[in-house]
Amino acid sequence: MAQEPTSTTTDPNVIDAIGNEDERVVIGQLAHAIREANKFVYNTSKFCVRQRITGEIRSLPVSGINDIEIVMLPKFRKNLAGDVLDDITQTKLHYYMIHESPYKMMSVTPKNLYITPQYRFQAEGYLWKVHIVKTISSLNVIQLLRTGPKAFRDWITEEEHRGGALPWGWYFHNTDLFSNSRVLQKVKSESDIFDLIGYHFIPVHSRCEGNATDWQAAFKKED
Repeated sequence: MAQEPTSTTTDPNVIDAIGNEDERVVIGQLAHAIREANKFVYNTSKFCVRQRITGEIRSLPVSGINDIEIVMLPKFRKNLAGDVLDDITQTKLHYYMIHESPYKMMSVTPKNLYITPQYRFQAEGYLWKVHIVKTISSLNVIQLLRTGPKAFRDWITEEEHRGGALPWGWYFHNTDLFSNSRVLQKVKSESDIFDLIGYHFIPVHSRCEGNATDWQAAFKKED
Protein backbone atom coordinates (compact mmCIF):
# COMPACT_ATOMS: atom_id res chain seq x y z
CA MET A 1 0.00 0.00 0.00
CA ALA A 2 1.47 3.35 -1.05
CA GLN A 3 2.37 5.75 1.71
CA GLU A 4 0.40 8.97 1.72
CA PRO A 5 2.57 12.08 1.26
CA THR A 6 3.08 14.32 4.28
CA SER A 7 4.36 17.85 4.66
CA THR A 8 7.65 16.50 6.07
CA THR A 9 8.42 13.95 3.34
CA THR A 10 11.78 14.08 1.55
CA ASP A 11 10.67 11.88 -1.35
CA PRO A 12 11.63 13.97 -4.46
CA ASN A 13 8.62 12.68 -6.40
CA VAL A 14 6.26 13.85 -3.67
CA ILE A 15 8.04 17.21 -3.41
CA ASP A 16 7.64 17.70 -7.17
CA ALA A 17 3.94 16.95 -6.82
CA ILE A 18 3.15 19.38 -4.01
CA GLY A 19 5.81 22.04 -4.60
CA ASN A 20 9.21 22.75 -3.12
CA GLU A 21 9.79 23.58 0.53
CA ASP A 22 9.45 27.35 0.03
CA GLU A 23 6.17 26.92 -1.86
CA ARG A 24 4.76 24.68 0.87
CA VAL A 25 5.65 27.29 3.49
CA VAL A 26 3.85 30.01 1.50
CA ILE A 27 0.80 27.76 1.03
CA GLY A 28 0.74 27.03 4.76
CA GLN A 29 0.98 30.74 5.58
CA LEU A 30 -1.84 31.51 3.17
CA ALA A 31 -4.09 28.85 4.68
CA HIS A 32 -3.41 30.19 8.18
CA ALA A 33 -3.99 33.81 7.13
CA ILE A 34 -7.28 32.88 5.43
CA ARG A 35 -8.48 31.07 8.56
CA GLU A 36 -7.66 34.08 10.76
CA ALA A 37 -9.23 36.54 8.33
CA ASN A 38 -12.40 34.44 8.06
CA LYS A 39 -12.57 34.22 11.85
CA PHE A 40 -12.39 38.02 12.10
CA VAL A 41 -15.04 38.46 9.38
CA TYR A 42 -17.34 36.03 11.19
CA ASN A 43 -16.89 37.78 14.55
CA THR A 44 -17.69 41.21 13.10
CA SER A 45 -20.31 40.23 10.51
CA LYS A 46 -23.24 41.17 12.76
CA PHE A 47 -22.00 44.77 12.76
CA CYS A 48 -21.56 45.03 8.98
CA VAL A 49 -23.55 45.23 5.77
CA ARG A 50 -20.69 43.85 3.68
CA GLN A 51 -17.07 42.71 4.19
CA ARG A 52 -14.32 41.81 1.74
CA ILE A 53 -10.87 40.29 2.29
CA THR A 54 -8.31 42.02 0.11
CA GLY A 55 -4.59 42.87 0.12
CA GLU A 56 -1.94 40.16 0.21
CA ILE A 57 -4.35 37.28 0.79
CA ARG A 58 -6.00 38.09 -2.52
CA SER A 59 -2.77 38.92 -4.37
CA LEU A 60 -0.87 35.82 -3.16
CA PRO A 61 2.67 37.30 -3.09
CA VAL A 62 5.44 34.71 -3.48
CA SER A 63 7.15 36.21 -0.43
CA GLY A 64 4.30 35.05 1.80
CA ILE A 65 1.62 36.82 3.82
CA ASN A 66 2.67 39.61 6.18
CA ASP A 67 -0.47 41.77 6.27
CA ILE A 68 -4.17 40.98 6.43
CA GLU A 69 -6.41 43.63 4.91
CA ILE A 70 -10.18 43.74 5.15
CA VAL A 71 -12.58 46.39 3.86
CA MET A 72 -15.86 46.73 5.73
CA LEU A 73 -19.14 48.55 5.25
CA PRO A 74 -20.59 48.84 8.78
CA LYS A 75 -24.20 49.28 9.77
CA PHE A 76 -24.50 53.03 10.33
CA ARG A 77 -26.96 54.65 12.67
CA LYS A 78 -29.39 57.31 11.52
CA ASN A 79 -30.43 60.50 13.23
CA LEU A 80 -34.05 61.54 13.85
CA ALA A 81 -34.25 63.06 10.39
CA GLY A 82 -33.29 59.73 8.84
CA ASP A 83 -29.85 60.90 7.71
CA VAL A 84 -27.02 58.40 8.00
CA LEU A 85 -24.44 59.49 10.53
CA ASP A 86 -21.03 59.41 8.84
CA ASP A 87 -18.96 59.17 12.00
CA ILE A 88 -17.53 55.68 12.54
CA THR A 89 -17.76 56.19 16.30
CA GLN A 90 -21.55 55.99 15.89
CA THR A 91 -21.39 52.33 14.84
CA LYS A 92 -21.55 49.18 16.95
CA LEU A 93 -18.53 47.95 15.02
CA HIS A 94 -16.41 50.74 16.49
CA TYR A 95 -17.58 49.95 20.02
CA TYR A 96 -16.76 46.28 19.52
CA MET A 97 -13.29 46.99 18.10
CA ILE A 98 -12.33 49.36 20.90
CA HIS A 99 -14.03 47.85 23.94
CA GLU A 100 -14.91 44.21 23.31
CA SER A 101 -12.60 42.73 20.70
CA PRO A 102 -9.50 40.71 21.72
CA TYR A 103 -7.34 42.89 19.46
CA LYS A 104 -5.02 45.48 20.96
CA MET A 105 -5.11 48.45 18.63
CA MET A 106 -1.88 49.92 17.31
CA SER A 107 -3.72 52.87 15.79
CA VAL A 108 -7.29 53.94 15.17
CA THR A 109 -8.39 56.68 12.79
CA PRO A 110 -12.17 56.90 13.18
CA LYS A 111 -12.93 60.51 12.16
CA ASN A 112 -15.54 60.97 9.47
CA LEU A 113 -15.69 59.16 6.17
CA TYR A 114 -14.29 61.93 4.03
CA ILE A 115 -11.04 60.09 4.58
CA THR A 116 -10.91 56.33 5.00
CA PRO A 117 -10.98 55.37 8.68
CA GLN A 118 -8.77 52.45 9.57
CA TYR A 119 -8.03 50.15 12.48
CA ARG A 120 -4.52 48.71 12.75
CA PHE A 121 -3.49 45.97 15.12
CA GLN A 122 -0.96 43.17 15.41
CA ALA A 123 -2.37 39.66 15.95
CA GLU A 124 -1.51 36.06 15.08
CA GLY A 125 1.76 37.18 13.51
CA TYR A 126 0.19 39.61 11.03
CA LEU A 127 -0.27 43.36 10.73
CA TRP A 128 -4.00 43.89 10.26
CA LYS A 129 -5.41 46.84 8.31
CA VAL A 130 -9.19 47.16 8.51
CA HIS A 131 -10.58 49.82 6.16
CA ILE A 132 -14.02 51.30 6.88
CA VAL A 133 -16.18 52.66 4.05
CA LYS A 134 -19.66 54.14 3.80
CA THR A 135 -20.97 52.81 0.47
CA ILE A 136 -20.84 49.70 -1.71
CA SER A 137 -19.07 51.79 -4.36
CA SER A 138 -16.31 52.72 -1.94
CA LEU A 139 -15.98 49.11 -0.82
CA ASN A 140 -15.34 48.05 -4.42
CA VAL A 141 -12.89 50.89 -5.04
CA ILE A 142 -10.84 50.01 -1.95
CA GLN A 143 -10.87 46.33 -2.86
CA LEU A 144 -9.57 47.20 -6.33
CA LEU A 145 -6.87 49.58 -5.13
CA ARG A 146 -5.67 47.23 -2.38
CA THR A 147 -5.31 44.20 -4.68
CA GLY A 148 -2.11 43.88 -6.64
CA PRO A 149 1.35 45.46 -6.53
CA LYS A 150 2.12 49.18 -6.35
CA ALA A 151 2.80 49.23 -10.09
CA PHE A 152 -0.79 48.20 -10.79
CA ARG A 153 -2.22 50.77 -8.35
CA ASP A 154 -0.10 53.52 -9.91
CA TRP A 155 -1.29 52.54 -13.38
CA ILE A 156 -5.00 52.18 -12.57
CA THR A 157 -5.12 55.58 -10.83
CA GLU A 158 -3.29 57.56 -13.55
CA GLU A 159 -4.78 59.10 -16.69
CA GLU A 160 -4.12 57.37 -20.01
CA HIS A 161 -2.20 60.26 -21.57
CA ARG A 162 0.23 59.95 -18.66
CA GLY A 163 0.71 56.23 -19.12
CA GLY A 164 -2.18 55.08 -16.93
CA ALA A 165 -5.58 53.49 -17.44
CA LEU A 166 -8.07 56.29 -16.73
CA PRO A 167 -9.77 58.30 -19.49
CA TRP A 168 -8.82 61.97 -19.65
CA GLY A 169 -10.11 63.88 -16.63
CA TRP A 170 -11.18 60.82 -14.63
CA TYR A 171 -9.76 60.39 -11.14
CA PHE A 172 -9.99 58.51 -7.86
CA HIS A 173 -10.47 60.59 -4.73
CA ASN A 174 -10.23 58.87 -1.35
CA THR A 175 -12.62 55.93 -1.82
CA ASP A 176 -14.52 57.09 -4.91
CA LEU A 177 -14.18 57.25 -8.70
CA PHE A 178 -15.17 60.41 -10.59
CA SER A 179 -15.62 61.11 -14.30
CA ASN A 180 -14.15 64.10 -16.13
CA SER A 181 -17.27 66.09 -15.29
CA ARG A 182 -16.67 65.39 -11.59
CA VAL A 183 -19.63 63.02 -11.42
CA LEU A 184 -19.38 60.33 -8.77
CA GLN A 185 -19.52 56.88 -10.33
CA LYS A 186 -21.63 54.39 -8.39
CA VAL A 187 -20.24 50.90 -8.91
CA LYS A 188 -21.72 47.61 -7.76
CA SER A 189 -18.57 45.54 -8.37
CA GLU A 190 -14.93 45.71 -9.38
CA SER A 191 -16.00 44.72 -12.89
CA ASP A 192 -18.06 47.92 -13.10
CA ILE A 193 -14.94 50.01 -12.48
CA PHE A 194 -13.02 48.36 -15.31
CA ASP A 195 -16.03 48.65 -17.60
CA LEU A 196 -16.43 52.37 -16.91
CA ILE A 197 -12.81 53.15 -17.79
CA GLY A 198 -12.90 51.03 -20.96
CA TYR A 199 -11.26 47.79 -19.84
CA HIS A 200 -12.25 44.18 -19.51
CA PHE A 201 -11.93 42.79 -15.99
CA ILE A 202 -8.25 42.25 -15.11
CA PRO A 203 -7.84 39.09 -13.02
CA VAL A 204 -5.77 39.28 -9.86
CA HIS A 205 -2.96 37.08 -11.22
CA SER A 206 -2.62 39.36 -14.26
CA ARG A 207 -2.39 42.41 -12.02
CA CYS A 208 0.46 40.77 -10.10
CA GLU A 209 2.41 39.39 -13.05
CA GLY A 210 1.96 41.98 -15.79
CA ASN A 211 2.88 45.60 -16.47
CA ALA A 212 1.18 48.64 -18.03
CA THR A 213 1.94 47.48 -21.58
CA ASP A 214 0.56 44.01 -20.89
CA TRP A 215 -2.63 45.31 -19.24
CA GLN A 216 -3.38 47.76 -22.02
CA ALA A 217 -2.68 45.27 -24.81
CA ALA A 218 -4.64 42.39 -23.30
CA PHE A 219 -7.58 44.07 -21.56
CA LYS A 220 -8.36 47.45 -23.15
CA LYS A 221 -11.67 47.40 -25.02
CA GLU A 222 -11.65 48.31 -28.69
CA ASP A 223 -13.24 51.65 -29.55
